[in-house]
Amino acid sequence: MMKTLLALPLAFVASALFGQARLVINDDAYLVFDPSTPAGQETWLVIDNPNTNALTTAGTGGNIRSEREENYIRWAIGASTGSYIIPYNSPNNVDMELTYVKASAGAGAGSMVFSTYNHKGIAPIWDNTGYMPSDVTHMNDDLTGAVNNSDWVVDRFWIIDPTAAGFAYTTKPDASMVIRYDAADVTVQSINGTSQLNAQRFNNGVDKWGDFKPSSAWANLGGARRSVTVPNGAGVIPGTEFYRSWTLSEINNPLPIELTDFRAQCLGDRVELTWATATEAGNDYFSVEKSTNNQDWTVIGEVDGAGSSQSTTVYTFADPQPTGLAYYRLVQSNFDRSTTTSDVIAAGCGVTGGIEIVSAWDAGEVLTVVVSSSNEAIYDVTLMDAQGKIMASSPRETIADGITQLTIPTSTIASGIYMLQLQNEANMMARRVLLQ
Repeated sequence: MMKTLLALPLAFVASALFGQARLVINDDAYLVFDPSTPAGQETWLVIDNPNTNALTTAGTGGNIRSEREENYIRWAIGASTGSYIIPYNSPNNVDMELTYVKASAGAGAGSMVFSTYNHKGIAPIWDNTGYMPSDVTHMNDDLTGAVNNSDWVVDRFWIIDPTAAGFAYTTKPDASMVIRYDAADVTVQSINGTSQLNAQRFNNGVDKWGDFKPSSAWANLGGARRSVTVPNGAGVIPGTEFYRSWTLSEINNPLPIELTDFRAQCLGDRVELTWATATEAGNDYFSVEKSTNNQDWTVIGEVDGAGSSQSTTVYTFADPQPTGLAYYRLVQSNFDRSTTTSDVIAAGCGVTGGIEIVSAWDAGEVLTVVVSSSNEAIYDVTLMDAQGKIMASSPRETIADGITQLTIPTSTIASGIYMLQLQNEANMMARRVLLQ
């Protein structure tokens, strides 16, 4: 029989609070957040004590049952360090403690905010996009942001937040974690209760899961209990890489298929393309596409993919018919026939006739600029508005002999017409560009 220590009646107000300097849950008692709390209303359990024993279990143990993102536990840890344990328990009565090991003091108001929840009966269960945390915008691949990879992810999220409004660290602490989970939360076809999972967090600043992938150690604890230790070994997750929303994905099939490098260079009379992937999941092959106007594309070759890989894989391809200037992109095809398309790069051989801005286009978060030159030189690159105000600049860019492609970050610049300028002591050129 489940003994309930406290069924928190916090749904009666929009934002309610239960504060405690020290809380001990004894002999298999359960602290249960009220499951009938209306959507959008927050409930808070506040541990106003930085000591690691401010929330503990005794006797035969204790449990916290909480299955909503908004059921928050705020632990006012401050500058203290140590191992802080939240004794979470799943709806199937499986212990799944969350251990947060704070390794550095951090700076600021200093509270960590925790919560966890699963699919809550949402169908289809495997599709995590139906119940993502409030700061998460997708469960997609890193290459295009278009392929939903929920099928490889546990049906649960964890909020582990050093930046909660009003309680945020101004310098986030370094930390490590042990995330335990119930195998029953793995309900999809691509993974199961014995699949080795890896921890990932969502960077809401760049809208990506895959920009940082710490190593993890997976363990089967027996019964339905599983464990992921992150990072694997004696290291820590740097505070600069710590964000609030976490989940677990299959080690050999992480959320992103990540293209880490894609470049082209003129070698004699041929253009050689080189690209690399950090991870791959079900990658069948790459189609290499070419265009002379950045609009009409032709497949000029195919390169087999590595299938599934967690290590860096490097690929090369030589254009059999190089031209003075051309644009290249990769179309990556999975075994399930889904595809993703890379960014565009430019290259060419036999460039003559001084230097010019060949083309410039809005590539979403950046302005991509292609420069053709018959000599290597150094130029300052500036993007200005109609009044001459500098919106972005990149001093001392090397313009190579041949084709050089530059990128200028534009995510904070409004849509409109701007002037792109390249200038050094001997030369100056400009081109009007449109940001959409």
